[in-house]
Amino acid sequence: MKEHLWKIVVTLLVTGLSITFLFMDELRLGLDLRGGSSFELQVDTEGMTTQERTDVVNRAVEIIRNRIDAQGLTEPEIYPIQGVDRIEIKVPGLSKEEKERFKDLIGQAAFLEFKVVHSDNDRLVTEINNPEFITPPGYEQKALVERDENGKEVRRETLFLRRKAAMTGATLEAAFVSYDNIGRPYVALRFDKEGATLFEEVTGAHKGERLAIVLDGVVRSAPTIRDRIAGGSAQIDGGGVGFTLEEANELAIVLQSGSLPTEVEIVQERSVEPTLGKASIQSGIFAGLLGMAFVIVFMWVYYRFAGIVATIALLLNMVILMGILVLIGATLTLPGIAGIVLTIGMAVDANVLIFERIREELEEHKSLHAAIQAGYDKVFSTILDANVTTLLTAAILYWKSTGPVRGFALTLSVGIAVSMFTALTVTRLIFDLMESSGKLKRLTMMSFFHNPGLKVLERRRIAYGLTAVLIIASLVEVFFIERKDALGVDFTGGESLKIGYVEGSGPDQDGWQPISEDVLSQLASEAGFQGVRFAYHGEPDAYLEIRAQQSGLEALKDLIIERHPDAGFDPVPVAVDSVGGLAGKELSFQALKALLWAFLGIVLYISIRFEFRFAIGAMVALVHDVIVTMGIYVLSGRQISLPVIAALLTIVGYSLNDTIVIFDRIRENLDSVLRKMKLIDLMNLSINQTLSRTLLTSLTTLFVVLCLVLFGGGVINDFAFTLLVGIVIGTYSSIFVASPVVFALRPESKDREG
Repeated sequence: MKEHLWKIVVTLLVTGLSITFLFMDELRLGLDLRGGSSFELQVDTEGMTTQERTDVVNRAVEIIRNRIDAQGLTEPEIYPIQGVDRIEIKVPGLSKEEKERFKDLIGQAAFLEFKVVHSDNDRLVTEINNPEFITPPGYEQKALVERDENGKEVRRETLFLRRKAAMTGATLEAAFVSYDNIGRPYVALRFDKEGATLFEEVTGAHKGERLAIVLDGVVRSAPTIRDRIAGGSAQIDGGGVGFTLEEANELAIVLQSGSLPTEVEIVQERSVEPTLGKASIQSGIFAGLLGMAFVIVFMWVYYRFAGIVATIALLLNMVILMGILVLIGATLTLPGIAGIVLTIGMAVDANVLIFERIREELEEHKSLHAAIQAGYDKVFSTILDANVTTLLTAAILYWKSTGPVRGFALTLSVGIAVSMFTALTVTRLIFDLMESSGKLKRLTMMSFFHNPGLKVLERRRIAYGLTAVLIIASLVEVFFIERKDALGVDFTGGESLKIGYVEGSGPDQDGWQPISEDVLSQLASEAGFQGVRFAYHGEPDAYLEIRAQQSGLEALKDLIIERHPDAGFDPVPVAVDSVGGLAGKELSFQALKALLWAFLGIVLYISIRFEFRFAIGAMVALVHDVIVTMGIYVLSGRQISLPVIAALLTIVGYSLNDTIVIFDRIRENLDSVLRKMKLIDLMNLSINQTLSRTLLTSLTTLFVVLCLVLFGGGVINDFAFTLLVGIVIGTYSSIFVASPVVFALRPESKDREG
């Protein structure tokens, strides 16, 4: 008992702290799960030094944060995106109207200028149509536009303003809402001491002239200076019908927060209605619990007592993982769920590895105590290599990527560390305690794949041919046949709209029929859109998704609702994604760069731990998995998006884990008495020895993912479908691609062995 004391203390301490963290705080959910809007702003830093760029971005973050805080929005997240001169903003629960005002709030430069109007402005306006007319030197033409309450232009006046401002808003001390004598709101300005003196000088020098108040290049008003104005006060009214209270308040906030140090542009915009996020969570939880229930029952039936031990470890794994995510303030998103799915798969895989190894030791007629000890000792290096390669991939992805992919990498990294702890420490502790107390006298397990005797390498040429055909066919499908439609708006730029249904309408209504895609395409053409894609998603979060490499899909949505009111569509979209073309290209580049760095890290690690030819075998298998999975995914009529990239990265980790297990057994056999065997026979034996573990792990993980596909809802469907295809492809490549490539690269001295 004493030798196990430290394990008991550590296990209880880690579990207790994790439960405490879960009760102390809630796990933060990403906008794709809880609903809300996110914006990515490109900061113009052209021609600046590295230090200047950093300072400008940080200053812009500070100003935007002040504006948002003054608006009173709850739980906003504002932070710079390293390396790309961008700012990401996340705000939960914005309505359509609030979102439009919010975009004005964060994107407005708020550069305030006071410019003197030409003293002979009326005459210049009368001569403006003269072909020989020339704008006076040092002046520029601007328009003062007045609009009615509906935004319709009612009056336009041409003004000739001095290019050089008489003063700017740099000395502005305060901006606040006040009211005129008939109760209309306006924005009152108050300058500091220096500004008050300058304003008094300007108004005194131009008595009887007009002074235009210009905000971000737009003339807001141009009153006549009746007399010198002392005290440092001025005002901006809305002209015509004036400001609404909301408009005046937002302008005051923008001016009070200060002008942005440079131009910013919204290059990416995403929004999800809370109803869709709630449905995603509910469906995801149901599918996940159903999948885990299957895994637990399967482990109990197949491994008996060992399966119960694995279940305890799996549940502890989830508790500790969630506790750590709460502790570090991580945000869980759909790609983060991908990391959890892979974590579950690797946790089950580690237990299967241990149990299968204990079975082998028991079959050699060792005692239960000796079999458990040998099983854990011999499997340690396998679990270490499999987890370290995946952890290395996750670390590189976190380092070289942003946004959803980074969230996936963080969740996966924590999950790997936790799964190694529960598999190697917790399960070993339970076995040792039960065995040493005499309560565990024997272990019984089922066996479906006992030494199947597959001759994989004898059929390697068939595998080479099939692999080549699959890769070529997938490349042709993605880059030639579906080249224009393979990538979604995340990478091409454009817009995606998800339209839900009014409660009690749509699929909930008896006799309801969806609008055919042909009819929808015809409406798109009528509205002036080209290449629009439509996809219906079913329960529990039924909606119609519209995607196009153009913006303005709201107009198409309105046309569809107008022409087909019986369809039951809700006018308010449940989700909107808008990505600029430049942002899309950068996302593509970042994802590819992160993947290449991950591949490089894998090659280096496997080359050090094994041999370079093993690294090549693993790389060929991984490239095969990514390309073929993409090909089948695109063939199904779907488009590649950021969650799909996260799913592909999950497949890379999963397939690599499978491959490392086989490689480790080959290495072990090469270092044992079996090294005298022919290489082809030794490698075949290694594949067969690990086949039970490979197929069992794939089966359990496959069922979890299948539950996500069938019951996870439309939001997670593309992601889950990618995993479903990838697990099958990854299992195939671990057996029929990686090892045959390693064998093909054997040293010339071993040619006789193949």
